[in-house]
Amino acid sequence: MKELVDDHALELFSLYAFKQNNPHIVVLNLRDCKSLKSLPAGIHLEFLKELDLLNGTAIEELPSAIECLYKLLHLDLEYCESLNSLPSGLCKLKLLNYLTLNCCSNLQRLPDELGNLEALWISREAGVISRWLPENIGQLSSLGKLDLQKNNFERIPESVIQLSKLGRLYLRYWERLQSLPKLPCKLHELDAHHCTALESLSGLFSSFEARTRYFDLRYNYNWIEMRSEEFLKMLCKKLNFWQLHYGK
Repeated sequence: MKELVDDHALELFSLYAFKQNNPHIVVLNLRDCKSLKSLPAGIHLEFLKELDLLNGTAIEELPSAIECLYKLLHLDLEYCESLNSLPSGLCKLKLLNYLTLNCCSNLQRLPDELGNLEALWISREAGVISRWLPENIGQLSSLGKLDLQKNNFERIPESVIQLSKLGRLYLRYWERLQSLPKLPCKLHELDAHHCTALESLSGLFSSFEARTRYFDLRYNYNWIEMRSEEFLKMLCKKLNFWQLHYGK
């Protein structure tokens, strides 16, 4: 079966596929399957590595049995606009390293634990969680990339410094963010352009290693320290590879 163009046929196929313990099904692409309202309570795809539910706009929740997808690496829930919660059992997926929640406009909160995630995407449209980050985000000890661009967050939890493997942090278009806490010492890329309310980076570099390589701080009009020659000299000294963008 090369192509299923009928949405209802695709839904029936997907429900059947979830109940089969077929070692050949390692990727299941259900994007744009807009009539799919739920996944079966019993899931037997123990060899599945990638589940793509992009534009699954009718799905309200994921079954608790998703914790049985032990080999799952990649879970894409982008534009699942009816999704209101995530099962707590996600933390049992020890191999899951990629989760995107962009434009999940009805999502109310994140689970208290998210296992061994290496990459997490949350956008402005991600429901209530677009206004705050969990205070325990520092528990994501394997996180290497955190993409939070275009959000309404007012602050970043101080526990972010505990993300010892975090290398890339994207904060562009945070229009309410006024300051940054101390960030993990291994961070080598920070994109914070169009953070128009940002006023201070005090204490930001106190624990940085020399590997910091890329800072984008354009269009941060309220950043007072930017006008200080002493601060800019210190900033450039911390960057061992100059790719610093600031101002207009």
